[in-house]
Amino acid sequence: MKENNWNENANKVRTWLEKEDRGRTNQAISLSLMLGDDAANDDERTSFWSAIRAIGSKYDDFPLARRGTQNQAPEQVQAVANSVKSRLYDVFVAIGDPSLVISVMRPHGRTGGIYATIEDYATAMSKWGFDEVLKAHKERGYMGEMDGDNPKLPPVPVKGKKEVLEEE
Repeated sequence: MKENNWNENANKVRTWLEKEDRGRTNQAISLSLMLGDDAANDDERTSFWSAIRAIGSKYDDFPLARRGTQNQAPEQVQAVANSVKSRLYDVFVAIGDPSLVISVMRPHGRTGGIYATIEDYATAMSKWGFDEVLKAHKERGYMGEMDGDNPKLPPVPVKGKKEVLEEE
């Protein structure tokens, strides 16, 4: 584990430890944090982080390390994306004729198959909406502007005929 990742994750765990006394669990994690802080290389930090994760994983509120690249969106954009995700899920779950939706709508072509339930469809659509907000921030400079309760996303640029032909 790279040192900057260690520092970020260790700080989250230290904050978590301060919230509640969990007896020996806190002691074991604190010792592993101390050893990880003094680790000589990435492999040692990875070993100590694995121990910390194993010890803390039995607690629902234990902070998990992020996977992959960290979202670089500002807090306001992230809050809008989370709200969109939640609201879209509720909208799609409440569709009046869910059997029609799941019998006609299909996952992305590469995924294939069908949505087993309206909840599966709602999850996929809410994730798509969440991703669209973050993509609008990354590619078109969206900074959390709202139009009432809805995000005011900048439009996607229209591709010219020449660009479309070049892609094909």
